[in-house]
Amino acid sequence: MNISVGALRALPKSFGLLMGLGLLAAFVPQPGHAQSLYGEAFAIPSESDNRRKANMAARQIMLIERMVELACFVHLDVEREAHHQQLDFAKSLYEATEEALKNGNPTLGLPRESNERLIAALADVDRRYAPFGEVLQAGLSSGFTAEIVADLEHHTGLIESALHKVLRLVEAVYLQSEVDLQTLSAFNFVTKERTDTQRLIKDMCLIAAQIEAEAKAVELAYEVEAFEARLVSMIKGEPLIGLPPAPTDGIRTTVKEAQEIWLEIRPLVEEELRTGKLDQASLLDVAEHATPLLAKMNKAVFLYESLN
Repeated sequence: MNISVGALRALPKSFGLLMGLGLLAAFVPQPGHAQSLYGEAFAIPSESDNRRKANMAARQIMLIERMVELACFVHLDVEREAHHQQLDFAKSLYEATEEALKNGNPTLGLPRESNERLIAALADVDRRYAPFGEVLQAGLSSGFTAEIVADLEHHTGLIESALHKVLRLVEAVYLQSEVDLQTLSAFNFVTKERTDTQRLIKDMCLIAAQIEAEAKAVELAYEVEAFEARLVSMIKGEPLIGLPPAPTDGIRTTVKEAQEIWLEIRPLVEEELRTGKLDQASLLDVAEHATPLLAKMNKAVFLYESLN
């Protein structure tokens, strides 16, 4: 089953919410398989538990970006109720995943963490996330003002730097003996692209909300070029950095589909960078592309995770 962005627009808003929640639920692999947004199942061999751990550690970085993005859309009254519920779910997913990374979760195939360096790194993430979580909960309870959204964005850098340390440690402790450097390079590429689908959308929303607008416009202009270049490299490969071409037809097709979804909102990026604003209809268009774009990159991550 393949649902286009146009078809998603034609469905009732309540269905759009369910799809968004389904996407987030799909990020939690069940034993023996991973379920994507549109219902395709991909086999994950039992020996891929370490790759699942790395996937989940990388996904935490994306979820931080997504939570600020969703808070911004709520602030701007872009499908407020749907984005509010998706944000509440994203917060719960982030916190449940962090707990699983520390203390294990048999359903997710994760044992309790025993590496002392990783335990310390995860504790550092918790310390940095605590004020973000408090601000987020205040917004969920009382509403997202521009000040609350700006405060959330202020905390992202500190949290994400700690999460990147966790990811690098997971790779060093659990992955380097299991996968070759080319596969690890490709995995890092695809998980970064997944995060950047949300970072780009978030920055577009922040500019529209006039939150750090000038700085975000500079970042967005750079990020767009880097994001698009990485999409091409994921398909064709990049010998200079040891990145091989997409290893399967499924991965190649999925990345190309993500590329096509992105190109549908590319003109809105150019408009916002030129004028510094987007009207409500354009913001809605951007928001409606965020979930399908993320779904494609999430599918690509799972396809890489399941490579033998």
